[in-house]
Amino acid sequence: MSTAVIQHEAIGIAQVSYSVREFFRSVERDVTMAILHAYFDDSGDPRHEQYMAVGGLIGTDQQFTDLDIMWGSATYDLKEPFRSTECETQHGQFEEWDKKDCDALMRRLVEIIYQTRLHGFGSIVPVAEYRRVFPGAKEYDPYFLALRHTLINVAYIGAVRNSDRAGIIDIRTVCEDSEATSNAAKRVYDELKSFDGWIWKKALAGFSTASKKLMALQASDMIAREAYKHAANIGIRKTRKPVKALHRNVSFHLWTRDALEYLRDAGGPNSLLALTTWGQTGVNPPQMSRFWGPTFDLS
Repeated sequence: MSTAVIQHEAIGIAQVSYSVREFFRSVERDVTMAILHAYFDDSGDPRHEQYMAVGGLIGTDQQFTDLDIMWGSATYDLKEPFRSTECETQHGQFEEWDKKDCDALMRRLVEIIYQTRLHGFGSIVPVAEYRRVFPGAKEYDPYFLALRHTLINVAYIGAVRNSDRAGIIDIRTVCEDSEATSNAAKRVYDELKSFDGWIWKKALAGFSTASKKLMALQASDMIAREAYKHAANIGIRKTRKPVKALHRNVSFHLWTRDALEYLRDAGGPNSLLALTTWGQTGVNPPQMSRFWGPTFDLS
């Protein structure tokens, strides 16, 4: 698999992994789905003080069907839906498991994501920096910025044109059902969908929530957690093994202090005009920290 480079300054994504153009040549209308999962419950960050991240997967219905079959087989003996944090730390239903068995299951599930060729995307917001730039922020506001960022980029992916086909691919989005955030997440989606002047909104073809029983949400949990952990480990630990295995299939985007300040000065985190026209007018915005393909440290 090769890595595509798509020039796009709208909200900081300049690279989309594993030949997106090749992927979309084989995609018909109404068969593409984005499964998004919010990850902000890391055992090392119980108060949401370090990062909030939204991560997920995008691909065709057939790819997600393949994922369901293989993932379901690999997790058949589990009593509860798979959670990557529990498996890696041997908590919850994995408390009595041997570490080698947990590691083997993690490797198998990472392999399944790789085999399906689903594309993973992660947006990560540093909570402390966000609150310094936006001192009146509420508890989940950093998460909602990551969600807006992700939805805008997912819509862009759905609106990609190439020489072989025209039109917009419909993207259906699914988030994990959460008492704390689901209603607000739906409002974020509805606001973007109804925002005048943003042509990419045509790619957004539906929003729903589901429980962790959905296999794709279990897989998206892994992508979201890896995005979170990658940001937390920068300058401290090497790239994690799941990211090394999936480096051609995932891209992570970490908001920087400069990018947050630019957003503040351009209207704030709720400004859909600022977010959907990022870098298209006026002064070029500061670059986020972006990780994809060969830019991951694979040593």
